[in-house]
Amino acid sequence: MPHRESQKLPVDDIEWIVDHVTEHLAFYAPFFEPVLRSAIEVHGRLTFHAIDEARNAVVPKASLLATTKRSIEHIDKPTLLMEVYAGLNKAEQRALEQAVPNLPSPKLRVLYIDPNGIGRKGPFAIRKNMRVPPASVLARAYESNADECYEAEEDQSWWETSKTGSLPSLPLWVDAVRRGRFVYGIITVR
Repeated sequence: MPHRESQKLPVDDIEWIVDHVTEHLAFYAPFFEPVLRSAIEVHGRLTFHAIDEARNAVVPKASLLATTKRSIEHIDKPTLLMEVYAGLNKAEQRALEQAVPNLPSPKLRVLYIDPNGIGRKGPFAIRKNMRVPPASVLARAYESNADECYEAEEDQSWWETSKTGSLPSLPLWVDAVRRGRFVYGIITVR
C-alpha cells in the first residue's frame, strides 16, 4: 500500500472542530433543555442568569457564548445572540487604510449576530456592523468594567441605519453582559 502523508489541519481548525463536537455533545437536548427550561421559569425568561444557572448545572466548563448559542435554540420567540465591540464601519475602515485625516472614533457595533430558528424568519432588522444605540443596556454593559448582567425593555426603533434612519418599531427584551473586551447580548421579542 502506498504511504500517504496525513493532512494536517491548522490548530485553529482543530480547535473549531473540537469545540463544535463538544458543543453538540455537552448540550444534548434531552439533558440540557429541561435544566434550561427550569432556569427560565425561575428567572421569568431567557436571561444570562438563567443561562449561567443551566450551564453550571449541566456543563460548568462550557463558555458563556457556546451555552448561549445552544440556549437560544430552545426559545419559542424570535431571539438574537450578538457580540458587540467598539469598531469602525466599512467606510471608516477604508478611510483608515487610506490614512484619511480626522477619522471618527470607533463606535460600539454589532460584531457577530446569530438568530435562533424563529428569528431567522422573523421580525428583526438589526444587522451585523450596525451601531449600538447609546441608550441600550448593551452600551451600558460595554462602559462597565465589571462582568455584570444588565437587562431592559427596549425598542428596535432605537437602532438606526445611515441610509434609512430608525428601524421599524418592535418591543424587545435586551440582556447584556461584558466578558473581557466584548459584550454579549440576547435580544428577544417581547
